[in-house]
Amino acid sequence: YSRTCGWWTNLRSLGGLGLPNPLLGAGSLTKVRDGPNYITGLALWYDAKQQSGFAHNAAMTSITDFSGNAYTGTQTTASKQPTFTTAGINGDRSFSFDGGDVLRAVNTTFSQPISIVGVARATSLVNNHQIDGGNGGTSRCVVFIEASSVRIFGGAALASTAAISTGSAFDFYAIFDGANSQITIGTGTPTAGNAGTQGHSTISFGAEPTPSLGWEGLIGEYAIYNGVALTTQNIQSLRRYFVSRWGV
Repeated sequence: YSRTCGWWTNLRSLGGLGLPNPLLGAGSLTKVRDGPNYITGLALWYDAKQQSGFAHNAAMTSITDFSGNAYTGTQTTASKQPTFTTAGINGDRSFSFDGGDVLRAVNTTFSQPISIVGVARATSLVNNHQIDGGNGGTSRCVVFIEASSVRIFGGAALASTAAISTGSAFDFYAIFDGANSQITIGTGTPTAGNAGTQGHSTISFGAEPTPSLGWEGLIGEYAIYNGVALTTQNIQSLRRYFVSRWGV
C-alpha cells in the first residue's frame, strides 16, 4: 500500500485505539520509522512533544534526554530558565527561550564526526544566536543564526545558502566532520566545507555557558549523533519525520 495510506495512516489510527501516537503526541517513543532514534549513534535527544511535567508557560528547571543516555539539562537560576509552551511551533508544545535562558548538561563529551539536527523558530536573526553553545571554548560544535543564515562552527564557520525568516519554523541538519562538514536547511541545497575539528563538551541548550548570544525563539526538537556523519538517506528520513511531526 502507499506511504500516505500505509504506515502513516496506521500510526494516526493508534489514537483511536487509545494508544500513544508516536509522531503526533507525547508518551514513550520507541523505535519510530524515520525518527531520531531510528538512526544508529543517537547520543542526545530533547523533544518538546515527549517532555512532561510542565504546564503551559511554566519555567523549566530541567529537560529530559530521550536518547536513553540520561543527559538531563538543568537550570536552578530562575532568570535563566526557559519556558514550556503548548502553543509553539505548528501550534504544538515547544521550548521557548528569551536570549538569556540555558539548560545545561555538563557530563557530555562528543568527538567528530558529530551530527546535530532539529526544528526551531527564531524571533531574532542577529547577534549570533546559538541553539547550543557547548562549553564556550575550544570544544564546541555550534549551530547558530546570523543575518538570516543558519551557520555552524567547530573551530571554523560554515554558512548555509538557505535564508530563514522570523516566525517561520525550519529544520536543520548539521554535520561536523572537519573539511567534510555540511549544513542543510529543509530541502535546500547542502553547503559543504570546513567547520573545524573541535569536539563538543557540555550541553548549553539555548545559549552559551554565560548566557549571552542566546537563542531567541522556539525549539521543538534537538538531537545529537556522536561519531556519526549522517548520510543523505539519513537526512531524507529525518526530514520526512520532521515534516510529519512539525509541519516544516
